[in-house]
Amino acid sequence: MARLLVEYGANVDALDSELWTPLHAASTCAHVHLCRFLVEQSVDVYVHRTLAAARRLVGVNHAGGGGRDESP
Repeated sequence: MARLLVEYGANVDALDSELWTPLHAASTCAHVHLCRFLVEQSVDVYVHRTLAAARRLVGVNHAGGGGRDESP
């Protein structure tokens, strides 16, 4: 299924509503073959930077909790 999605233009670095990428989800669920496939597709292996940037964009506190960042 992943191959088909990529063939039709799926963004392998897309963020979901929880700010997870496909690589994040695949690695959390121990889908080694899917992780390997995503890396072969030039996925952003520095996902922590991507997620940190996304959190700053939407104002989510890095510590979690889903609240707004109250820092100046």
